[in-house]
Amino acid sequence: MTLKSRNRLNFTLLIFSIAVLVTITAIVLIQILRGSVSFEEFDLFKTEGKPFMLQYSPISVIAAIFTELLFAVLSFYILLRAFSKTQAQNLLFFYLFLTGVILDCVRIVIPVFDVAKTYSSLLIACGNTSIFANLIIPLSLLGTTISADEDQKINLEQLLFSAILLSLFFASIIPLNTSRLLPNFCVDFGFKKTIFSLNMICYIASITILIISNAKKKYKQLTSIGFSLMIIGLTILRGTSTYAGLVVGFIFASFGQIMYLRELHHQYLWND
Repeated sequence: MTLKSRNRLNFTLLIFSIAVLVTITAIVLIQILRGSVSFEEFDLFKTEGKPFMLQYSPISVIAAIFTELLFAVLSFYILLRAFSKTQAQNLLFFYLFLTGVILDCVRIVIPVFDVAKTYSSLLIACGNTSIFANLIIPLSLLGTTISADEDQKINLEQLLFSAILLSLFFASIIPLNTSRLLPNFCVDFGFKKTIFSLNMICYIASITILIISNAKKKYKQLTSIGFSLMIIGLTILRGTSTYAGLVVGFIFASFGQIMYLRELHHQYLWND
């Protein structure tokens, strides 16, 4: 992909992420004013006797979802402004990662449109989309670190489409339990422990590859630290259902995003 084509893709994804943020904000506000938002299906997760910051709160889940959306929007903007003149082909995988973060936010549809009470196509679509996001996020981060090594002879487009097709395939065959919802508004699904383990393997492998690559090129390990903080923060935000998790996830994701992208920009400026 040429530099011009990549910048156009970045701009398109930035507009898309802003449109999603504005649309979801408008829909949530309209549904709240209409009194149509329902958390009834999540009452069973309420906890008593715990400190306020550690109690289950559907509002904290909604806030975490909006934090994810803002993270994606700001990341696309930073990438467009700071990397528009750099030959950073591995950013294609980072675009895919951010797209996965946006798709993860589709779970907000469940309480906003109160679709959990009946079996519906929308509920199934939300469940499948959440599984796809669960799969594509770690795979795309792994692809980001692997494709960053210029010494590797890799067909980026082929690797990119393979990750997408693999995630789509498993998202379509993994069973959903539509009678049960998770605290973070996700539809329950099968093989959760297996998927979680594979995610952790991808994250650890990604961080390890980045550390080795930085050491080989004699770079500072700031990108590795920022990358790790970003992964931890977003993992917390995607799974949290408390205000404590929201705050911790926001801090880790924000600092990680700034540290990783700033140092990555310095590295590409040095190379270019």
